[in-house]
Amino acid sequence: MTIRDVPPSWIYEYYLGIELQGNTTKAQSPLGPTDRRPSLSIHRHEGGGVWTWADFRAGKKGNAPGLIYEMMLEGKIVLTEFPANYDGICKMIVQDYREYLTSGKVYKEPEAADRWRFSG
Repeated sequence: MTIRDVPPSWIYEYYLGIELQGNTTKAQSPLGPTDRRPSLSIHRHEGGGVWTWADFRAGKKGNAPGLIYEMMLEGKIVLTEFPANYDGICKMIVQDYREYLTSGKVYKEPEAADRWRFSG
């Protein structure tokens, strides 16, 4: 198993303790001091389901492992079994996901919101 086998949505939900809903979820920033208003936006892009994040207060953005890496740089996550770098973060995520699956849990990707659905 590699980092490509881990659903990005699982990474956000597992490490941030949030539930992604629809195509965009706003949350408190895990980087720096506590927000008064949520500054982290996690977004699923159309056509492929690619998830990215942007932290508007911190001025940073990227992919799911990149957010966990930024959290490590901020001291929010400490690596003990792996090197303290991006590769180490990816290895930690894969290990955590493998343990999640072997515990008998099944991960279900959040439903995509239909942008063109009209109620009426």
